[in-house]
This record gives sequence, C-alpha cells and structure tokens, in this order.
Amino acid sequence: MEIKETETEVDRWREACELEVEAGKKELEERDKVVVILKQELERRKAALEISNGKLELKKELATAAMAAEAAAEKSLQLAGSGLQDSMSGLRS
Repeated sequence: MEIKETETEVDRWREACELEVEAGKKELEERDKVVVILKQELERRKAALEISNGKLELKKELATAAMAAEAAAEKSLQLAGSGLQDSMSGLRS
C-alpha cells in the first residue's frame, strides 16, 4: 500500500510541476509581448525625438538667417542714411 501512496504522491507532484511550467511559459509569453510593445514605443519616441531635433535645428538656422538679415538691413539703412546726409550736404553747398 505504501508504494501506491508514493506513486500517487509522485503523480501529484509531477502534475503540480507541469502546471508550474505551463504558468511559467505563459508568464514568459506575456513578458515577451510587453517587451515588444515597449520596443515599439521606444522606436516611436526616438522617431518623434529625431523630428523634434530636426525642427529645432531648422529654427536655429532660421533665427541665424533672420539675425543676419537684420544686421544687413541695419547696415543698409546706415549706408542709406550716410548717402542721404552726403546728398543733403551737397545740396546745401
């Protein structure tokens, strides 16, 4: 009778272990799904960051061009002002 009880106990332990293995496999599958989702989200965020960095760089270039245009316009106004002063001096003479 003791052998039969031992076999029954072994069968229960085997079944419990198999259930644990199945639960572990399902847990790994779920974890793998989460990893895939997180990797996709990371790629989306990297792409968004690259786009934002591109826009920022473009704005910097635009600001630099605007400052250069402003400096050129100011120089042009100064030259026009001096030319006007020269013309006025010539008219007074």
